[in-house]
Amino acid sequence: MKLPGFLKRSDGEEDDEDEDVEGESQTRVIDDSDDPGGHLTSLPEHRADDHSLAGDDIEDIDFGDDEDDGDEDADGGPPVLFLVIGALVLIGGVIGGAMLWFMGGESAVPAVASHGEASANRVEIMLPANPAKKPTNDNPTSQSVPEKPVSPAEPPPVSAAAALGTGGLNARAGSVSGPHQGLVIPSVASVSYRSIPDQVKSVPLANAPDKNLVEQVNGLPGKLPIIGKDGRKPWEVYARPATASGDSPRIAIVVKGLGFSRAATIAAIKKLPGDVSLAFSPYAEDLNDWLVRARLAGHEVFLELPMESKDFPNEDAGPLAMTTNLQVSDNVRRLQEIMSHMEGYVGLISDLGSKFMDAEGQLKPVLEEINRRGLMFVDGTGGRTAAPKIAAEIGLAKAFVNITLDDPPERQSMDGKFKSLEQILRQQPVAVAVVHAYPSTLRRLVIWLKTLEQRKMLLVPLSAVANKQFVQ
Repeated sequence: MKLPGFLKRSDGEEDDEDEDVEGESQTRVIDDSDDPGGHLTSLPEHRADDHSLAGDDIEDIDFGDDEDDGDEDADGGPPVLFLVIGALVLIGGVIGGAMLWFMGGESAVPAVASHGEASANRVEIMLPANPAKKPTNDNPTSQSVPEKPVSPAEPPPVSAAAALGTGGLNARAGSVSGPHQGLVIPSVASVSYRSIPDQVKSVPLANAPDKNLVEQVNGLPGKLPIIGKDGRKPWEVYARPATASGDSPRIAIVVKGLGFSRAATIAAIKKLPGDVSLAFSPYAEDLNDWLVRARLAGHEVFLELPMESKDFPNEDAGPLAMTTNLQVSDNVRRLQEIMSHMEGYVGLISDLGSKFMDAEGQLKPVLEEINRRGLMFVDGTGGRTAAPKIAAEIGLAKAFVNITLDDPPERQSMDGKFKSLEQILRQQPVAVAVVHAYPSTLRRLVIWLKTLEQRKMLLVPLSAVANKQFVQ
């Protein structure tokens, strides 16, 4: 039997073996020249009682050196196995590249070299871009592929338009030709509010909730508000104290739609005076955390109550909305679930609801449940529904919105809405206005609020106008 070339022993190793170990079996190296017929073998010498290679002898076998590599090359080149593997890798890379080019279209991007030193057995292929793929919210600028490969160390220059999101939702917002086109505007960044100064002085409100004004109901995510045993109502306990005095007309402003955008919500909390009330959506997360932040900045808090709109599905109030096709008990159960999402708020303000607010038989049980919980109700549709009449009958603390100041949120339009609000205050002593936390809205609102003193008008919390309005 002839051992392969990589099991042969070198002469140098044989000498080291002789010097280090005495009495052990020795290995004779026989060159091919001494054995032209290939009949001799390079085997260890055994003791008389051995019939196989000993374990120590196997461990002493060397696995080749430079001289053995030379013999291997002379005997016929590298093993066939390595050649087969290399060929398979090469063929697989070619086939994979062809498939990617075919699937990606005509503008396939060629492979680029890796940042480090490439390995001989490594194939890198850049995925081709699909020219038909539309931009997404996560990557609104991915609309084209470079015509030639670009070195990773030298990225191509980015234009100002691309940096601002050309082709994304923000850029395409101006192309909408009419209302209700389904355009979704993403949340704004905090840098959009940087030019608006923070409120220097803010007096925090008392801690909320009061443990004596909540109860746990099975099956609900949180606790429900209740009237205390001493008769205290949550809307009165959690309201911001009204400090304005005098006979000047009073304006209550509430910011709606908070809780979704962190930047917008923090801006409303920090940039606006404490007398501005804040309303959060029940679909937002971490509502109790937002309530704590708002009250620390002096803002009283309301919770939005989604209701069915006549313009459904263009105006969709969501899965928790009060709807006319549900049983009264189902609507009350939805109401309780919404109320349990937050603890320590003054009351509820309707969101949409042009259809549900006209269904008196469905609306009255909902308002009765709100009144039973000791909360305030604000009609966001303008007070031209059955809500004010029902609220007066059952003794529910109420208010209604007179005007939305930022629909649309443009400077010229908002300036006109401010004049309309002043006109309302010439006809009645109090008024309620709604805004949203858009950067342009907050910027114009902060400027306008600084002029109230010279206009002889007072800013008050929304709770301070309860039961003080009359329907025109």
